[in-house]
Amino acid sequence: MRLLALVSLAIAVSAVKEHDFRKCRDTPFCGRHREQPAAGAEPFRVGSVSFLPVEGATRANECSGLTATLVAPDATRAQLPLVLSLSVLATGAVRVLIDEDSSISSSELHRSDPSVARPAEWDEDMDGAWDAPMLKLGRAVKGRFAPTDALASPGVLAPVKCEYHTMSPARPTDGGEKTMLRCAAEGGEVVVRLVHSPFSVELLGEGPLGSTSSPVAVLNGRGRLMFESFKQQMAAGTEEPVKPEPIKFHSFEDAQPFGPSSVGVDIDFPQATCLAEKQRPSPSPSPSPQP
Repeated sequence: MRLLALVSLAIAVSAVKEHDFRKCRDTPFCGRHREQPAAGAEPFRVGSVSFLPVEGATRANECSGLTATLVAPDATRAQLPLVLSLSVLATGAVRVLIDEDSSISSSELHRSDPSVARPAEWDEDMDGAWDAPMLKLGRAVKGRFAPTDALASPGVLAPVKCEYHTMSPARPTDGGEKTMLRCAAEGGEVVVRLVHSPFSVELLGEGPLGSTSSPVAVLNGRGRLMFESFKQQMAAGTEEPVKPEPIKFHSFEDAQPFGPSSVGVDIDFPQATCLAEKQRPSPSPSPSPQP
């Protein structure tokens, strides 16, 4: 029986072909997220910051978290404004939500496609007025799922009380403006730093306010935030969506009815070390040769 099981396993392994597995190069959104930012491209930056009120506040700078607008780096893209929500939970977890601004009017969700320019040879006297293709964006196409209730019970999800401090750079080399949150979680104080430009969120280790304590986790430190809104291109002069080119991989086909709508961001843990490296014993010194 053991021999039969080994033979069956060998047959199963040999039947698995590398080309049967989809890789990043076979997936357009994966390639877009891995591309290096274009030279001179501006990263996301924080536009404005608002602090959320907290019950039982005794000082003016107490809050239960903050919200901030994120300014898109490229005005030629069909990028809707984003809103960042930042809070600390009782467990000490830092909760970061980034979504499209829900206050955007429906008229702004229907706009001409910035990626389609009027042809240079277009003659309005001969061809008539240029009727640019239109776009439907964001919730005008489909509501995006937000896992706001998927973490734990409401009591655990409740944010804790924080103090906020806005810090301006003393020197140009110090970087841009920063907003600090010092929050009282159950396990101790949690300090989070929001860097305004270029946008990033840093969870700091222990240290006094304003110290150069190294971050233990950094979100968007490499500037890879990409938020592709749901999108449908409308044929000129109609309300009929243009069907995008489907993505195919062997027998699989994705019709992309809501356009390329992926979301991604980089998260780093600068102080993390490989467990195998930590547990690897140090080499013992070689014995000295005997005369």
